[in-house]
Amino acid sequence: PVACTSPTVTWSNGTAAFQIDVGGTCAATTTLVVTLPAVTNAYSCNAINVTTSATAAVEMTASTSTSATFTNYTRATGVALAWVDGTDVRINCTGG
Repeated sequence: PVACTSPTVTWSNGTAAFQIDVGGTCAATTTLVVTLPAVTNAYSCNAINVTTSATAAVEMTASTSTSATFTNYTRATGVALAWVDGTDVRINCTGG
């Protein structure tokens, strides 16, 4: 997938809780791939789109032992939705 430009971690407590600003130029991007510390199997994560939570929902759609992928969806239709530039996403992950 195409990535937004210049995503940043805006605050962090390891994988327990962190917030990412997805960056800019996101018009064609619906997924966010987060690199995480290596674990034996995979990650289980929860996320919330705190910038546009009234209209968008985030779901973890893939996981490996070193990453998690999140997709942004419209709440009204459940269709994948491009990230709004500068969206903040709060995530918490547990590795197994």
